[in-house]
Amino acid sequence: MAGIFHPGAYIYVCTRLQIRKGRLISEDQYLRMLQMSSSQIIRMIGEEDYRAQVLQFPGGALNPNQIEKALTDNLALSFQRVLDLTPGTLGVLTSRYLARWDIINVMLVLHGKEHGISDQRIRSELIPAGELDRPFLEALISHRSVDQIVPMLEDWELYPVLFEWYLQKEGAGRFPRLENRLYKKYYIDLLHALRNDPKTDYVFTRYIRLEIDLVNLRNLFRLRSGGVVHDIGHYLIPGGTVDLTTLGTLYGIEEKSVFIEEIQRTGIFPFVIKGLQDINRAVTVDSEMVGEMLWLRWQQRRTPIHEVEMAVTRARLDQMDRLATRHPFSALPVLSYLERKKYEVFNLRAITRGKEYNLSNELIRRYLVI
Repeated sequence: MAGIFHPGAYIYVCTRLQIRKGRLISEDQYLRMLQMSSSQIIRMIGEEDYRAQVLQFPGGALNPNQIEKALTDNLALSFQRVLDLTPGTLGVLTSRYLARWDIINVMLVLHGKEHGISDQRIRSELIPAGELDRPFLEALISHRSVDQIVPMLEDWELYPVLFEWYLQKEGAGRFPRLENRLYKKYYIDLLHALRNDPKTDYVFTRYIRLEIDLVNLRNLFRLRSGGVVHDIGHYLIPGGTVDLTTLGTLYGIEEKSVFIEEIQRTGIFPFVIKGLQDINRAVTVDSEMVGEMLWLRWQQRRTPIHEVEMAVTRARLDQMDRLATRHPFSALPVLSYLERKKYEVFNLRAITRGKEYNLSNELIRRYLVI
């Protein structure tokens, strides 16, 4: 049973993770990697923290799928080590946060089977960082169809949502709807657990509510681009700092000045401005520019440009880092490391895949979160 976590233990855990975070690949190292060949990058990866996972593939040059598996295996192992390091309430909070990876992996398997993606490719994408471990996920992959996979997940916490979706046998847009329902249930359950635990870290709750806001705003743009939706409440997650009534009002706006005024109230502007400024260092980014950019996408019924989503991600991580510094005896230093480690792996995957497809360094650079 999780007990109160002594401040001394917080200091120990957070210090250990701060050291690990300091060893993550820096921006300068990423920029140097962009100038390397694929073989040089793979050799560099094998000499870093990923050595043990790379060595599981002996006998010459590694192909992209093997590199991805080495990277994702390392990420899952890193997350498991964090769980082993964080006992008590902090460990419970960390485990609840990492449960989102079960959704990612289940969706990967179901989508892969439905669309004929090879088992090898599905395996290379798995990141077993939640409760569903690799042997179980491998067992899911061994089956040929969604019909065979769904019953195997009956002990999963989110199975009721999955089973309801399965019975409905929806057609077009089936998998995006399932993913949305799973994340909605995940966040509702997470916030409920946090509110009902007297030892809950309030800073953790604050960050999760911010995360919900960003997910909801992204979903609003996606709903807008997909056509008319009569009840957007099915697609939005309650519990953020922006109430669902405000988001519903925003969805129906067709006038530019009103749209910009309302979206500024959601608090997304500071994240977009900061993130875009970090990406376009030679250009001054202000609220007028961001408002115009978002309005054009809204008016054209298109999702936010990739650059905006990346900007928000970068700014969100910076915000997490600042909160972690201000609240060293909280869950935020742990979450900060988990997220930065995740994006290190995502960055390495983007670089290796980009090199494989001969993409320009500038294009690859836009997909990196650094």
